[in-house]
Amino acid sequence: MSAEDDYLFDKKGDGDGDGDGDGDAAANVREVRELEKLLGSARYVAPATSRVDRVKPAPAQPQRIRQARGRAALLLAPLALAAAVLLFLALREKPPSGPSLAVTRVEGAPRVDTRALEGRGRLAVGGWLETDQTSRAEIELAQIGRVTVEPGSRVRLVAMAPNEQRLELERGVIEAHVIAVPRLFVVDTPGARATDLGCAYRLQVVPEGGTMLHVTSGAVELAGEGRQSHVPAGAACETRPRRGPGCPYFEDATEPFKTALRSVNFETERQPEALATVLTTSRVRDTLTLWQLVWRVDAEARQRVLARVLELVPPPPGIDLVSGSPAAFKSYQDHLSKQW
Repeated sequence: MSAEDDYLFDKKGDGDGDGDGDGDAAANVREVRELEKLLGSARYVAPATSRVDRVKPAPAQPQRIRQARGRAALLLAPLALAAAVLLFLALREKPPSGPSLAVTRVEGAPRVDTRALEGRGRLAVGGWLETDQTSRAEIELAQIGRVTVEPGSRVRLVAMAPNEQRLELERGVIEAHVIAVPRLFVVDTPGARATDLGCAYRLQVVPEGGTMLHVTSGAVELAGEGRQSHVPAGAACETRPRRGPGCPYFEDATEPFKTALRSVNFETERQPEALATVLTTSRVRDTLTLWQLVWRVDAEARQRVLARVLELVPPPPGIDLVSGSPAAFKSYQDHLSKQW
């Protein structure tokens, strides 16, 4: 094969037509070379191959695998949402670590501290239970009873111990139903402290800061500002700020008696006139009020009140009040209490 043929075949040889080969072949080579020069600018140049280009694409996933993964995601989504909700509720309703009492929503939207009470919750020592005008809640006293918190009330758990369960009623109304030894359950109010003696009662803090106690069974001791009143079932007792509790009275007493007693308890200007009305309108049953009034008036008024008590309920034989013996007065008080 000539040099020209070598060039045409595989570009070997010089292809310049100067050798001994066929003239026509040499001419062909020269034409090819001229064409190469003319077309050189349009030559294809392959781009450099990058590392990324050399990475093989991932094979397409079979359709069955994609469908199975989609179904799994649909099944797991509700479970994940439920877990998140349970975690949120657990964190929000985390029970107190210290002493506490169970609280139940009765109606409306009561709140324990800053949390809305939904169903049941716990009231920790120092915590507040608050009801708006459309809400009611119930506090379960530990093994001794319950307290219903009426609308518009604010109650705090002050102490929780084996020998005392103490609440504070800042405003509003509570109804307590307690079956326990005396003095185990106590409620503090702005004007007085109510100590349970085994009973049921309704206690209200009025806007001015006073209180109104109504006892339906058993008895309650109401104390404050150096005064103390024993309030049995069927009786009521009013408290005024900075004055303490007044003398209790039975709720079936006459209106003139109750109005005059309020003046004797908390006013000074009309006391002589009001005391005269109390004495003249009193009944045998009203010796509950008069006996406690004996110890709150001055010496001159005390003689008048005691004389009216003795007139309504004469002492039985064997009780000598003239001697002034404490035992005699205690025996007479026990005799009076039978009339109440």
